Amino acid sequence: MAKIAKSITFKNAVISTEDRLITEYLKDETKTYNLDDILNEWNGIEGINFTLKQEDEIKSREDE
Repeated sequence: MAKIAKSITFKNAVISTEDRLITEYLKDETKTYNLDDILNEWNGIEGINFTLKQEDEIKSREDE
């Protein structure tokens, strides 16, 4: 069976529901995206998986 995959990923980002924005903090720049535009791309698509995830590094013994 053939498959096509569609995904969108933001790294080190903050969602502002008040401003309806996603701000992505990259090493050398900051990028801002309209939350409504992103969600509208997925509007009405059946069978999606939706994940919000946050990761934090834990301190090693050397970091203490």
